[in-house]
Amino acid sequence: AYLSAIIERLSVRWDGSWLGRAEAVAERIVGQFFDADAGALYMTPHDYERLPMRPTANLDESAPSGAGLTALALTRLGHLTASPRWLTLAEQIVNAARGDCARAPAAHATLLLAEQRIEEPETQVLIGGHGEAGMRWHAALSRSPDVRVFRVEPDAGRLPVSLETLAESDQPRALVCVGSRCLEPADSASALSDRLAEAGVSIASFE
Repeated sequence: AYLSAIIERLSVRWDGSWLGRAEAVAERIVGQFFDADAGALYMTPHDYERLPMRPTANLDESAPSGAGLTALALTRLGHLTASPRWLTLAEQIVNAARGDCARAPAAHATLLLAEQRIEEPETQVLIGGHGEAGMRWHAALSRSPDVRVFRVEPDAGRLPVSLETLAESDQPRALVCVGSRCLEPADSASALSDRLAEAGVSIASFE
């Protein structure tokens, strides 16, 4: 949940240090709770006392499952940073839980949602560059439930190359992506509308 909250915070107000924090949290989750051999996420860390059976974090109980939330967050982080590693880890977590999901789908709704997000990625819009137009695009798209939007600000040395290039554009520029497939950059509101339409998203106005 903390990783998802950090990514949500980035969508509201960008800060390169928070992107670094998101990747650090993801590293800690994977390092402490993920078993590479089983591909599963567990409820106890590797250095916890030995138990007769190490419980997985697959089941939704009074709170959504840790494995499901982690897979969702890793998928979003992977698409945001264009990192295949996070996407692969999300797929491994979901794949390891397929048996549990098949036996009791109602008890694994979060993991099933994660599976859907992997197979049918959300539309993501990354907005960079200088100028007020980018802020207007971000404000308008933030009101849409059909897209995930980030206003990427320059942050020397702390951003992936793809994000840094976008952030330092001389003019407002938007990149519309569906999963790992990104469309041609848009440098105007009309071009952005066209890219969103190509991705199956309709926006009434950017004003």
